[in-house]
Amino acid sequence: MLKQVTFILTLFFSIPLVIQAQWTVLDIPSAGRYDDISFINDSLGWVAAGTTSRIYKTTDGGTTWGLNLSVAGDYMRSIGFANQRLGFCGSLAGRFYRTFNGGVNWENIAPSIEPAPPGVCGISIPDSMHIYAAGKWKGPAFVLKSSDGGNSFTSIDLSTLAGGFNEILFINRDTGFVCGKSAVHSEGGIILYTTNGGADWQVLHKTMYPGDYVWKIQTPDSIHFYASIEGPPSSGNVRMLRSADRGMSWETRIVSQTHSLSQVVGFVDSLRGWTGGASKLFETNDGGETWIPIAVGVNYNRFRRVNKDLAFLSGDKIYRFNRNITTNTSQHPEEVEEAHALRVFPVPVKEVLNVEIELKSGTDVLLWLIDTQGRITQRLMEDDFKSGNFKFSIPETQLPGHHYFVVLKTNSGIQYKEIVR
Repeated sequence: MLKQVTFILTLFFSIPLVIQAQWTVLDIPSAGRYDDISFINDSLGWVAAGTTSRIYKTTDGGTTWGLNLSVAGDYMRSIGFANQRLGFCGSLAGRFYRTFNGGVNWENIAPSIEPAPPGVCGISIPDSMHIYAAGKWKGPAFVLKSSDGGNSFTSIDLSTLAGGFNEILFINRDTGFVCGKSAVHSEGGIILYTTNGGADWQVLHKTMYPGDYVWKIQTPDSIHFYASIEGPPSSGNVRMLRSADRGMSWETRIVSQTHSLSQVVGFVDSLRGWTGGASKLFETNDGGETWIPIAVGVNYNRFRRVNKDLAFLSGDKIYRFNRNITTNTSQHPEEVEEAHALRVFPVPVKEVLNVEIELKSGTDVLLWLIDTQGRITQRLMEDDFKSGNFKFSIPETQLPGHHYFVVLKTNSGIQYKEIVR
């Protein structure tokens, strides 16, 4: 029996959900997935548009957007602004962009950094002089730091502690967190912490489930912290992390007993927040004790809180939360074209299992077979690949028992096929 699950760009809700219209879908082109958002106040903001290789800017709180940058063949992963002029954008194609004029002009400064970053997944700017960035989700694990307003950067190698980073958050110039996956697959997702500007790091938390990532980390008040867990399909659930002691200790909360991709997390205060991923978004009003599914959009990745009443969420489009809007509305599910294609046949397996993937654009790729405990049994692809078609044939004698998963992880998310025979 083959269970096909596509997390990248397909929404599974078949029944319209009634939600409060505190979330508004903004008038911006669909991007498959907007990967990041940066707002410096309630009016001025920028978004990084993933595979479309674009940056958009708004000056009216997201009501209208203008194209700020377009670079063919890039993947705009992260974005952060210190003020209305100084900003940075990280790509997954080995580029790290800087602007000194609000995005009118951008310069790739990656060649000036030693070693040059292979990709930047997260940016955090506690003040206009101190800029931090981290990458790459697939590895290696490093942190970039600037103490001179982005004129120069140093690279901090953390590959002995982590296998890759996809998020970084600094509360001030000295104190911050970076998260991703452990250097040991079986230890799962990881959160590291520094109090001296990245000179030293300590491990605060490991999820201890193979294949986990701690994907995003966020705080509404510098006391309560929340983190999303991107877990493999073998985990069978959706989990998140929360802390009530400034991020010093973490507890795991179950969001759903059914697995779905989870990447975004964000709270407007210590009680109300959201977490989820490509196909589902969950809301809590009690600090993460209980969660309910809601319909807003699809392909969620980043939440940015502006204040207790205003926040933005990135997905296929950009979504704006306004606490003061309370009109009820019905939202129907969205369906969007998949970023890449995964095919597995025949099922049931007869002597050989064939795995075919179609990469519709260049991307980092992890193509694995994993067992029901999340352990990797075969590594089929682990590199950067250009667009194209790839096929693998695996003898039945080399398959991991009677229940396993074929997992394709790319820059755009996860797809998998669950096989029970």
